[in-house]
Amino acid sequence: MISFSQIFVARKIAHHADKWPKQMENIMNGVQEDVEKGIKDANISIKVESNGIQSELSPPLINGIRNRLWRTLKKETVLPMTLLKSRNSIGWTKLRNEPYLKINIVFAGVIMLIMAYSGIFSPEKDNYPVVCIHEKITGEPCVSCGLSHSFSLILRGRIDEAYQWNRYGMRVFLFFAGQLILRIIFSLFYSRYISTRKQLIMFDIVGSSVLFLVTFMPFLIYIFKFS
Repeated sequence: MISFSQIFVARKIAHHADKWPKQMENIMNGVQEDVEKGIKDANISIKVESNGIQSELSPPLINGIRNRLWRTLKKETVLPMTLLKSRNSIGWTKLRNEPYLKINIVFAGVIMLIMAYSGIFSPEKDNYPVVCIHEKITGEPCVSCGLSHSFSLILRGRIDEAYQWNRYGMRVFLFFAGQLILRIIFSLFYSRYISTRKQLIMFDIVGSSVLFLVTFMPFLIYIFKFS
């Protein structure tokens, strides 16, 4: 009975282990050798009684049952994992061939870095490593001065103070937060609904461009005036 327990434990391990098919096959072969040795050393037999009829399972018969269970185990683990590996390879290949998805991933990563930057550095300590070059050169603040403080305060729920540091901080923060959500949603729709990809890209370009102009119009006006 110990040998059969080993088989079922190995089956559970193989089902949940995150291994490539070749590695899984090597693991199962090793367990099979241990099972065979255990049966041979134990030389066990199993007696079964049903309705007054007694039957005995000798070691050769147990080995036959064990072999059938083992073939089932290999079929149910190695083949699905092989299919999973193929599916993952196809998924990464599609990702490499889809510039739109790569752009979304990069853009989402940049936004997450901005959020992390605003969350890590504290407005109380004023230890932001990135400073305003315009203010350093001219000594006068520009339209973007205080955005880092504003973002940090918004993340901490101090909205009134955020407006004091930069009156456009909230609209810029909402733009980035909205774009992060849209990158995820658009990527999911792009991957799932193949027939509407062109329409989705056009909608994304037009919509994001309008949002960008509305959000950064004061910054664009300041740049053109300064130039």
